[in-house]
Amino acid sequence: EVVLDYSTDFQELNGIERLGSMGVAQFTYLLKEPLLGQFKPRDLHQAVEQMGFEVVEDLSGEAITERYFNARIDEIRHTSATRLLHLRLNRK
Repeated sequence: EVVLDYSTDFQELNGIERLGSMGVAQFTYLLKEPLLGQFKPRDLHQAVEQMGFEVVEDLSGEAITERYFNARIDEIRHTSATRLLHLRLNRK
């Protein structure tokens, strides 16, 4: 099994999330560690399935907040600019 986070395609984002993601991409580029990919969830799912994996779960920023940050006093929230993907090798 593999669990990873990935950046959501800028075009899938709105407002401050989109501007923030573009800013992070520029900043990491200046540090010579550019972000090399952003993905649309459906496209990424198709790609990993073609590699022999099944998508077990793909959590949005809202779902990550609900699962890991729910009811925190500081009301921290996860960004919608990244998602959490759980894959399993498809043994079929």
